[in-house]
Amino acid sequence: MAAVVLALDRCLLMSSRHWSSVFFEGVRTWLWIVGLCLYSLYFLVFTKPTAFSAIYVAWLYNVHAGYFEDPNGTVSTLSSAA
Repeated sequence: MAAVVLALDRCLLMSSRHWSSVFFEGVRTWLWIVGLCLYSLYFLVFTKPTAFSAIYVAWLYNVHAGYFEDPNGTVSTLSSAA
């Protein structure tokens, strides 16, 4: 997402310096950075984490996939336990 904001800044800078200064000048730059940090923290806190499994060569939600059978669903993470 930060790359999209940076690309928007660069495109506005090349096309119109006025709009670039409206969106990205002074303290507004810090507002964009804080917004991106809050957006990242949302996904860090409220989404289910994934882990890479070398057995399945994929990113899975169950960290014990392929090692530990869990028919009762006893394996949980902090985000799925809440």
